[in-house]
Amino acid sequence: MTARMTTAPITDDEVVEAISRRVAAGEYLDDIPGTPGARLDGGGMFHQTEGGQLGRMYRRGSPEHLDARSAGETERLPPLRVATPAAVAGGEAPDAPMWAYNQPRPR
Repeated sequence: MTARMTTAPITDDEVVEAISRRVAAGEYLDDIPGTPGARLDGGGMFHQTEGGQLGRMYRRGSPEHLDARSAGETERLPPLRVATPAAVAGGEAPDAPMWAYNQPRPR
């Protein structure tokens, strides 16, 4: 069964703005780390700090994530770095492999 889109399409500018907001908030990945040592009861997914402490991982936007974020119990992801001109040129080269499939990009 194919899901039907129930919302109005959004523009490329709106997509870029939404991504920019997530990056600025430090929540640009699907899984967000929780504060080490907080909310460790029960099952789920956890991360381990370099010091060996455990922290819960939250699925971004889930009720658990939103609750932990409002309680100040999530960690901001590190700022993203801008790609170097050489990295951009390499990724845009005609023979650059696609990351996911290691196949030349269609032209």
